[in-house]
Amino acid sequence: MTLSEPGKVGRAGSPAKPGRWRDRVREHQRIARAHGYGLVDVWLSPPLDDPDDAETLLKDELQRVHHAFDGEYFHDFDFELAVKIAGELGPV
Repeated sequence: MTLSEPGKVGRAGSPAKPGRWRDRVREHQRIARAHGYGLVDVWLSPPLDDPDDAETLLKDELQRVHHAFDGEYFHDFDFELAVKIAGELGPV
């Protein structure tokens, strides 16, 4: 998950390939910059057996809790709450 502007826009992003998380963070920085934002916070999950299912589960839960979203972008969502929810879901 990334946060592009304090308390404003968060993204539950696609899983990174093992060992490629730095590249994914740089990609999120580039995308945020292109839209006039800056990346201010990042949460990385531990390695997962099924990252695609984990991503789907997390997005579904975030959408259930917070209704201001556009696909995988969440507007005015508290980043710490999103991280807490991700941690409570546990490994998939």
